[in-house]
Amino acid sequence: MQRETLYDAVFDAQADYRLLLDAMARPGKINKLPRRGLTPPPGLSEAAASVGFALLDANAGFFVDGEDVAITRYLVVNTSARPVGIAEADFVFAGGLASPSLVASMKKGTLAYPDEGATLVVDVEELAAEVRGLGREVEAAERHVTPDSDSTLALTLSGPGVAGERVFFVRGLNTTLVQALQECNAEFPLGVDLVLADGAGRIACIPRSSKVKWAIIN
Repeated sequence: MQRETLYDAVFDAQADYRLLLDAMARPGKINKLPRRGLTPPPGLSEAAASVGFALLDANAGFFVDGEDVAITRYLVVNTSARPVGIAEADFVFAGGLASPSLVASMKKGTLAYPDEGATLVVDVEELAAEVRGLGREVEAAERHVTPDSDSTLALTLSGPGVAGERVFFVRGLNTTLVQALQECNAEFPLGVDLVLADGAGRIACIPRSSKVKWAIIN
């Protein structure tokens, strides 16, 4: 596994980090990371890799769902971060159809140190600010079903950083994973932050402070 030579560990990481901070401060806002020709292993999009490059360093511990050796080695080589068990990980990388049990094993922080809660970075099929051509209103009502990778999920967020409500759309994300995160974050400020990334370089964030409703759009 070779180091990515097209990524500047200072300037590119800072640019991506600013976009991540903006997305975290404005839950549900979709930002697009620059495409730099990275070549991550299968199962990790360029956007998710860029998120990892911006967030990971030698002091951070991370875990890859499924313990994918190629992705783990890729992140080690390019960030110097430490692979650790999920219960110790500061950052967890997974796909959008990952089991909700993943969330239960992650660090939630403590009342004294809530910032020690982990961040979950999830690769999904697609993120969008709107869905065109539906011909009907999207109602954000909870439905406990598991979509396949072709299903579109409407997420409605409220809370800090959102004026009223913000709706955005994602394809290839388990509603059971969203439900697990909502239950995990019920004792805010404890909980897990979520970063969604897609193959086109788009990212969106759902911090632990956000309230989430969802609906499946077929």
